[in-house]
Amino acid sequence: MSIVMQINPFDFFVDGSGNALDAGYIYIGEPNLDPRQYPVEIFYDEALTIAAAQPLRTSNGYVYRAGTPAFLYINGNYSVMVQDKNHVQVFYVADALLIGNGSAVSKAELAADNGAELVGYKAPGTNTVKRDVYKKIQKEIELGDYLSGGLDDTVQFKNLAADIPNKTTSRLITIGGLQSSFSGTTPRVIVRAGDYAISDSINWPSYLNLEGEECLITQNGGVTKDIFTGVAYLWTIQGFNMAGGRNAISFSNNNINSTMVEISNCDIQLMDGFAINTFATGTDGGGNAWSHLSAEVNIHKVRMLSNKQAINNCCDHMTISNCWIQPDKVNLTASTASIINRGTSATDPHALTRMHIRDCFMIPNVGTEGVDRVNNVRWIDNYGSFKASDTRFGGEGGGMQIVAHLGAPDTLFPWNSTEVVFVGCMLFAGPDNRTDSCVMAIQGQVPNRFTIDNCTGPLGKPLIANLSSTDFPTYFANFEAASGRKAIEYFKIDIQSDIYDLNAYTPLRPIIPSGLAPYTIKGRSTKIRKANQSIPTGLGLANPVSFDTIVEDNLFAWDIANPTRLTMKNGCSKMEINASVVMASDGAAKTISVDLVDSGGTTVDSITAQRAASAEADRMKVVFKPSGPPGSFWTLRIRHNAAGPLNMLDCQVDMAPTDHIV
Repeated sequence: MSIVMQINPFDFFVDGSGNALDAGYIYIGEPNLDPRQYPVEIFYDEALTIAAAQPLRTSNGYVYRAGTPAFLYINGNYSVMVQDKNHVQVFYVADALLIGNGSAVSKAELAADNGAELVGYKAPGTNTVKRDVYKKIQKEIELGDYLSGGLDDTVQFKNLAADIPNKTTSRLITIGGLQSSFSGTTPRVIVRAGDYAISDSINWPSYLNLEGEECLITQNGGVTKDIFTGVAYLWTIQGFNMAGGRNAISFSNNNINSTMVEISNCDIQLMDGFAINTFATGTDGGGNAWSHLSAEVNIHKVRMLSNKQAINNCCDHMTISNCWIQPDKVNLTASTASIINRGTSATDPHALTRMHIRDCFMIPNVGTEGVDRVNNVRWIDNYGSFKASDTRFGGEGGGMQIVAHLGAPDTLFPWNSTEVVFVGCMLFAGPDNRTDSCVMAIQGQVPNRFTIDNCTGPLGKPLIANLSSTDFPTYFANFEAASGRKAIEYFKIDIQSDIYDLNAYTPLRPIIPSGLAPYTIKGRSTKIRKANQSIPTGLGLANPVSFDTIVEDNLFAWDIANPTRLTMKNGCSKMEINASVVMASDGAAKTISVDLVDSGGTTVDSITAQRAASAEADRMKVVFKPSGPPGSFWTLRIRHNAAGPLNMLDCQVDMAPTDHIV
């Protein structure tokens, strides 16, 4: 190996007083021997072709060749002795690696703790500067830098974690008297590729920039031990595979403002608890325990496979993106959710946790119905606000219930409401024959907002199911009494552009419970139709239209069991009924009436039209605005005085409430 000895115009030799060494002598020889007696060949060129005679002489600190300060090259290690002009020794190194700045560095010195400070480095490119290697690498530390011990890697990990605060700078930012928040710089912590086993939880400090090289960490301490844990403030964790133990990554803090955590590019499998667990600790000034963290958490490109549960969130905002979440029946407990979105603070019920799942792949390996399916499992238990966009809630085994909503609605800040929102998702919400199959299950509480927009599915199951048998009129009446606010202003159900089999639903399994119908946004209407019904002649006879087709149903003012009834639903006291009637023509003049008849048989409104002789069909559009208590109903009757029966070619009715009981 050729070694450049750094004698050049910028590095020169000095005497014992630190002055430029003039007329000095330099001897270079075999390692660990007197170089004056055992000289070695040295050269002026890196190709080792232009020999330099010994001893080398200095002029004003430099070794010159042809009037120019020279580079010197040697092949291998060497000893070096420097003398002044009177042959007084300035220094001697028995086993040197390089010469520069008037001194030589031995291998022992380079191997010392501060050896990196003695090695120079200059990045390629223009306008770069020379630095020592220590300054280059001091902001990176590795697991391998620390002492290990015991039967596994626990001690080495703990030694690494304990030293990070010593290399972390944290400061409170204050400019012009304005105080902001703490900011910190912490080293990049690297765990190189390999398999590691630990038998205890690794507790990381609040500032952490942790990077694994796709290494595997297994927890051998049993199901009561987490893998990574700590009080998090500014955390970044990426590139780890984790298996076994209780929770893979578990963190908390005492509701510290401006906390940010990012977890990315990880594989987490076979946890007995959660893949990612968050929890609140400590109390506020009044002694009340915090139940949420003032934190922004991003989970990106993480696979969570065959864990008992996937995520437990008590943070103000959590985004889960481009992840693969796949529970497995062999590691599931009945009546649990894969993800829990916890809700509010004990001291501030308006500080809701918010969760957004986007561009994720959710695979429900929960077993086969009637064979080995785990009962009453679901994707999310929601106490706060939940949104999913462009996510596949898979249909393997028929899928499973997507959200069980348990969080009480907010009253003070409707813009910070409890919510369940789906946009652009695939919604396989459980086998058709299961009563708990649905997109959202009401479990004692109704969210302020339920939105489903541009989604596909589900087929043969409701969007909302009232699994807690909540009495909605009583529920909303109690809400208004407690809050002093109108329920219709605080609860919205918005169903837009959803693809489902409308006519597959029956009165026993409506798309949403009828008690929620007054709170729908999309028209709050029922559209029904009847084609080709024969209407007998006679203006004095009752000929109710018997409808048989649902066009759209957001109000549930009609059902198959009572095909002639137009019903005032819960929450409504006034309704507008728009009817479009097309009658076949017999070519003769006639009178046609469309009547609205109440449940007692009394005509409450009637529209009558005189028709001239014509070969074309007779068309009529009528509007009725009845009122009455919920449960009252009307029938639509058509009469005419034609010579014989007329065929009603088509009748379409649109019913919508015009007020709500508040």
